Amino acid sequence: MRKYRASFLLFLSTLLIIIFAYIAGNITISNIASSSEKYVVNLDGAYLSDSMHIIGDLKIFEEDEYSNLKYNCRLYNDMEHMLHNWHVFLVLEDSIKISGYENVSIKMVDSEENKTIYLMLPDIANKDLPANSYVDFAFTITRPYTSSFAIDDLTIIGSIYDYPILYIIHIIVYVAFLIWGACLLIYIFRNFNIKEYRKRQEKDEQIIIQAMDTFISFVDAKDTYTRGHSKRVAMYAKEIATRMKLPKDEVQNIYYVGLLHDVGKISIPDAVLNKPGCLTDEERLIIQSHTTAGGNMLKNFTSIKGVREGALYHHERYDGKGYPEGLSGEDIPLYARIICVADSYDAMSSSRVYRRHLNRDEIIEELKNCTGTQFDPNIVGYMIEMIVDGYVNIVKTEVARDDDEIKNEKQ
Repeated sequence: MRKYRASFLLFLSTLLIIIFAYIAGNITISNIASSSEKYVVNLDGAYLSDSMHIIGDLKIFEEDEYSNLKYNCRLYNDMEHMLHNWHVFLVLEDSIKISGYENVSIKMVDSEENKTIYLMLPDIANKDLPANSYVDFAFTITRPYTSSFAIDDLTIIGSIYDYPILYIIHIIVYVAFLIWGACLLIYIFRNFNIKEYRKRQEKDEQIIIQAMDTFISFVDAKDTYTRGHSKRVAMYAKEIATRMKLPKDEVQNIYYVGLLHDVGKISIPDAVLNKPGCLTDEERLIIQSHTTAGGNMLKNFTSIKGVREGALYHHERYDGKGYPEGLSGEDIPLYARIICVADSYDAMSSSRVYRRHLNRDEIIEELKNCTGTQFDPNIVGYMIEMIVDGYVNIVKTEVARDDDEIKNEKQ
């Protein structure tokens, strides 16, 4: 959620910058207008210059003592440049009043020698008159019935600036806006795809786990004394990897490795695997062969990193006295070193027909005694933390509950 909020703020701030750049560009261009021009235009539509002209329509409304003259005007900009901030000056006799106006506002600016000067300002939407375009406005004056006063022409004043400059600025802003919009669409599309990918990934992971759970159930069926062993080892190993702050995909891989680390036991004869008494040297070698058997079974299982190595090397010792190859130290793959600690803890905390399980303090003491010889000293500490804070009990409870649910479904 925090990531999406940051992305929203980034896109919003970028949009505001583009809008600000557009406004600032217009203001800047306005302030550096190349010149201020004065145009006198005739209301009868005559072209007095190549710059401006007006087509006017005069309507007169007579009253008892006054007559109202309404001027409907269409002002044309005949130039190749925009006319900015244009306005109109009207000079009227004192007896003449302005009684109405449309699309403009009017205010008195001066009065002298029986004459009043008015300033006519366009609405804000029409203050800029683009090249080769027009704007409509109207105003009404009221004169005494005895007066013959009429307006023949208007004085237009405005600033001009080079239209291509404004055009270039607008193009730049439009391009920036299009890039912003494209980035927004890509971001939305990308996040939608990522969301769909994660859904598929979660579904695939669920299928993989269910397939592995089904497969290891065959191993559990052979070794009745270690039911749930692979699931517990997988959960212990995953928690160790999490506490070691390994990448998320590595953590998930270690869980899979834990599930399949004892898959080679499926090749061990039941009589040897479940023998209640002490094993002979030959039987011990047969049991130990489950590592190489598992490695061979999983040698083509390359879609998940470390699966084969976990099965093959999880009984190697840090001091090099393990099997099957006698690897030592960091020559032993990290996944196998993690599985070794998790596997040993589960073995010590589980009862066998030939011995009872060790209690909490005995297990911690054994882990400490074997640090640096059987176990990687960089990993044992995390296993002890999990024992002390009770995480191992959560795992045992969860696996036992899942096992009971499976039994009930079968019944």
